Amino acid sequence: MARLDGVKVGDTLLLFVRMGGQREKEQEPKVVTVVKVGRDLVHIPKYESDPEGKTETYRIESGYRNDNYRHTQLMTREAWADDKKREELFVRLLAYGLTGHLRGSLSTEALEAVVNVLDEFKAKEGAE
Repeated sequence: MARLDGVKVGDTLLLFVRMGGQREKEQEPKVVTVVKVGRDLVHIPKYESDPEGKTETYRIESGYRNDNYRHTQLMTREAWADDKKREELFVRLLAYGLTGHLRGSLSTEALEAVVNVLDEFKAKEGAE
């Protein structure tokens, strides 16, 4: 499923600016409103002061700006919450000694299941 599937004109999205290739964890996203949706692109106003003027385009598939730099990204609130949950799960996996090799290969639900199995195993091991 694409990152921005189902987005329509008037929806509010979150805009992240990446510094040095990584989104800063403390960075607050900017809330933007969709002004146009095409087959492959979503358009938002370039300037807050001119919502009817120039627009910036973002790919529906990835949420990244349509400029090949991948330094700005649009997300729905649900996608942002999912990303935050995934980060928490990876921190927990790291505590078990598992590195980031699972990062892109498993869904959030699958990662959560892996963490739950490891937590249960640790609880049983500690009880014995």
